[in-house]
Amino acid sequence: MKFFKLTNSYLGIDLGSRNLKAIQIKKTFRGLKICQLITLPIPPRVVRQGLFHDANVAINIIREMQNRLKIGGEGAYLGFSGQYAFIREVELPVMSDKELAEAIYWESEKMLPYSVEEAIIDWIVLERKPDMGQMMKILLVTGRKDYIKTFLKPLKSVGIQPLNLSILPIPLAVLINHIPDFKDMSPIAIIDMGADVTHLLIMKDGLPWLSRTIPTGGNNFTEGISQSFSISLEEAEKVKIQHGSLDVKEIDLNNIDIMSNPYLGIEEVMHSIAQDVMGEVKRSFVHFQLHNRGLQIKTLILTGGTSMIPGMAEQFQQFLNIPVKLLDLTQYFSFEPELKEQLKLEGAFMAEALGLALCEVK
Repeated sequence: MKFFKLTNSYLGIDLGSRNLKAIQIKKTFRGLKICQLITLPIPPRVVRQGLFHDANVAINIIREMQNRLKIGGEGAYLGFSGQYAFIREVELPVMSDKELAEAIYWESEKMLPYSVEEAIIDWIVLERKPDMGQMMKILLVTGRKDYIKTFLKPLKSVGIQPLNLSILPIPLAVLINHIPDFKDMSPIAIIDMGADVTHLLIMKDGLPWLSRTIPTGGNNFTEGISQSFSISLEEAEKVKIQHGSLDVKEIDLNNIDIMSNPYLGIEEVMHSIAQDVMGEVKRSFVHFQLHNRGLQIKTLILTGGTSMIPGMAEQFQQFLNIPVKLLDLTQYFSFEPELKEQLKLEGAFMAEALGLALCEVK
């Protein structure tokens, strides 16, 4: 959903339920360079289903982003998700591009939870080969018009102009395609573990073949800790950050001071929730393999704030029996020297924002 082009500066904005993430990259004579990034907290329940539900809070947060990044009214690449954003893999008979445009309209009418007149529709041809039994594979991507208009309103009100809109997690494919180390790892999966949801994208030959949104994220871990230890959500969030781990160990209650270990057993609480996510990921892997001649996914890339929970990568690797890597942006992208520590601390949050910023970079 393109609007107009930017020159040599690219700003990606990812609006999550807990944080607004923005990253700016520039083209230099030596290539791309990350020049600014920011993570701003969003108060609880202000963002629901990808939309701000308090216009004043939205405007204040976006203005703070502008002030911190020292930008005015300029263009940005934006991502959105939620119940009115829709991604689905479909198969259709092999046809021309002109015929496909009409066929997509009728296919969308059957599949969308809202009318096609309310939708902006886009698609990606994944495969069009005679040996597929005269069928072609399509990734259908749609968003509801009124949802998009509401999403853009607070950004436009402070001068941020939309250059392109992408449905999450499609920008993760753009990010992976800009990292040479991953180009030969096909098929490859990337997971962005956010506060409310986990986005999964499986890529083959540089294209996004399967997309899933798993309704489990960092907030579920916080809620589990809150319920298990009878503490507030605010306190549980602090406990998760300070003591949270998936490294489950055997506990000898005869040789431990329970009073000095008030969060004993937190690993089991968090491990149970992580199992739900990993189970959904495994089912998605099986679905992909069943529909793609048994192709085995070679590597899983983890990103997002929740991926930083100690032991998360190791648990995924053990559960799925494939190599799992935590994405470290400092390994793959050039950046201003003063950003190194910030990238180490906040880079895990930035995958989708960076993918957005890269979406039109050749």
